[in-house]
Amino acid sequence: MVEPVTTVLTGLALARQGIDFLKTNMDSLQDASELSAQIASIFKGQDEFNKARYDPSEAKKMGIKDIASEMIEFKLQQEQMYDLKRLVNHRFGLGFWESIVAERAKRIEEHKQLIKEQERKKRQERQELIDTMQTIGIVIAIVLALLGLIIMFFILTKEDNLVKSDIRPSQQFGITVDEQSRRESASKTKASRS
Repeated sequence: MVEPVTTVLTGLALARQGIDFLKTNMDSLQDASELSAQIASIFKGQDEFNKARYDPSEAKKMGIKDIASEMIEFKLQQEQMYDLKRLVNHRFGLGFWESIVAERAKRIEEHKQLIKEQERKKRQERQELIDTMQTIGIVIAIVLALLGLIIMFFILTKEDNLVKSDIRPSQQFGITVDEQSRRESASKTKASRS
């Protein structure tokens, strides 16, 4: 594992190499890609430095010597960046360095916004999927409940029909067997008298 101070100083060394190269070769540089590669290495070195410097896991067990060394290196690098800014502005016109820095910041912000938008879309799609699944679950539950009610209705009406079929026709009208036999004998007696 790389020590935190070494990580910080590595980022500064990368930036310093780019600055030194540009200082010594600024007037002779004609290739835009070489110039942009060196400027990119400077910014990459600064980013590595800042990431390592403010990363809580990297800040463990740093003594006063380490912190002083880091701060001195950072201050020297800032001075060199100022000199580089003057050289670039002198070579390419006033405000050119600031426009590079502003464009970089703009693109970084656009990238962050793009990432946030992608995350928002993912969250929205996930929520839509959850809502769809909940709706499907509710519909399935309602359909199953209705099917259960229909099945219960058919079972109860079938049982009711079975119970009614067990009743004799005389019982359907509320007449008992004894009353029916009495009525039949009474009607026979009436018929025999006539």
